[in-house]
Amino acid sequence: MLGERRRGQVAVHSSDAGPDRRKDPHGRRLAAERANAIEAALGALVSENSFTENREGGNRVGRMLRDLFLHPDLVCEVAKSTRFADHLVFATRAAGRPVVLVGTSIPFSPGHFERLSP
Repeated sequence: MLGERRRGQVAVHSSDAGPDRRKDPHGRRLAAERANAIEAALGALVSENSFTENREGGNRVGRMLRDLFLHPDLVCEVAKSTRFADHLVFATRAAGRPVVLVGTSIPFSPGHFERLSP
């Protein structure tokens, strides 16, 4: 894996696939090899209470995401917020026109899913 990562972190970069990327163009083999680490990372993200009004929980999720996307070619800028969790803006140094990807988590209040259960 490229970049400094703590144990258990998931590589999220296509360059991590190495020279055999042509043999696995959709990344299925790579995903299968890392399924446990991916599941653990997703589990940690969704188990954190990041409800809109829980700023600290949202910031913990943000720190987890920054760690997961840690890569020398990816820069993360943190746009501070005093009311909500900080916003993360990732950018590369790649040449050409920029591409913007917007992601959001859908925060639920604690007990949300329990209330939906029969």
